[in-house]
Amino acid sequence: MRLDYYWRLSAKTAADLGARLFFTGGDGLVATRHGFPLWWQGWELGAGVRPTSEWEPGSIVEEEYYVLVPRDVASGTYNLSLKVRDASSGLSPESSDDTGDGQTIGSLVVR
Repeated sequence: MRLDYYWRLSAKTAADLGARLFFTGGDGLVATRHGFPLWWQGWELGAGVRPTSEWEPGSIVEEEYYVLVPRDVASGTYNLSLKVRDASSGLSPESSDDTGDGQTIGSLVVR
């Protein structure tokens, strides 16, 4: 699937922000298998080339990603939940939790 992101800072930040995207169920919790996220993607905004600490407030930064959904993900509808935070705290799923505190940005049907 192709994912396009458009980012805009409302104020200057000294932090270099990162994002994590998860599949969540209807309950808003991260979908898991054996205690690990079913699917996730993590990246530093600006792809490490132009970190958010260098962005000007109000300017729009576009990012485009192509990702694969693993074959063993069960058919169904999943919400896409995005979490943005300081990238220095880590972007791996181990540095996440399943509290459902992300922002739902869309949904995906897996067949």
